[in-house]
Amino acid sequence: MPAVAQKLEPIGKHDACYLPRNSHITGDIDIHEMAWAQQELWFINTRFSCLCTLDFDHSFVPRWRPNFISALSPEDRCHLNGLGMVNNHPKYVTALGTTDSRGGWREKKAYGGVLMDVETNQVIVQGLSMPHSPPNSIGVSNATTYADAIKVVTPATFYCVTGLP
Repeated sequence: MPAVAQKLEPIGKHDACYLPRNSHITGDIDIHEMAWAQQELWFINTRFSCLCTLDFDHSFVPRWRPNFISALSPEDRCHLNGLGMVNNHPKYVTALGTTDSRGGWREKKAYGGVLMDVETNQVIVQGLSMPHSPPNSIGVSNATTYADAIKVVTPATFYCVTGLP
């Protein structure tokens, strides 16, 4: 808002002032990654193990959940955490496990992580160590650590960069 910026001290130093236009209370849902797509804010709701959007009547609107999650429950069942967008749509997510129990992913977090395709609800790569931030398009790589190596993951390829001692 240029009119507000002109009044900020020191005068003449600021060309814009950004003010919140909207706020939304979600409660304790442990939001991880967010992305703007299809005129909506999409986000990973880690506590309820789902991909969500917002509306004015609810804390969140579940739009997708992994096929191994049987119900929406505030139990962080798989530690869903990363979101990759392609062509203005959610395409990839990462999770620390494929479990369906409260905190079940913790037992195998060193090697139980997965990269999933949202459209097909299929696991693309498994055996990852705590993956986050999936690739946003085919051919964009995401280096991640396995229990024994650093590997590069794309939806089309999966190869070892180096072994670890």
